[in-house]
Amino acid sequence: MTPEQHLQKAQQLAQALSDVDDNEVKKLYSFLCRQRQIAALHQLVKALPTSPFKDRSGRTQGYYSRMAQVIPHHLSETMDVNDAIQILGWACRLLKYEALKRGQWQPPQKKPPKGKPSKGGKR
Repeated sequence: MTPEQHLQKAQQLAQALSDVDDNEVKKLYSFLCRQRQIAALHQLVKALPTSPFKDRSGRTQGYYSRMAQVIPHHLSETMDVNDAIQILGWACRLLKYEALKRGQWQPPQKKPPKGKPSKGGKR
């Protein structure tokens, strides 16, 4: 696949996952990078909607269900794993970009290092 094809498929995937927290998609990306098996990714997304992790928040189960529907459709097991990694990685970036455009994403707040007083604070 060419980089242009990766990006086109990533845009389609990101659009299909637009209602999913990008952090959940990034976890799938990390899993795929480590495992390097699309079949293992499919097993994971199939198991997540009924796993104990689904109860972490009121929206997590919906995210997992949506990912279980979408991921196998966009990343087939016959696809080259390197192509799948590129597509999923770009989809993560696009999801973050869209969240930024909508104002739904806030950068993490930096915490002062442990052992040092915060600005204006006493030890």
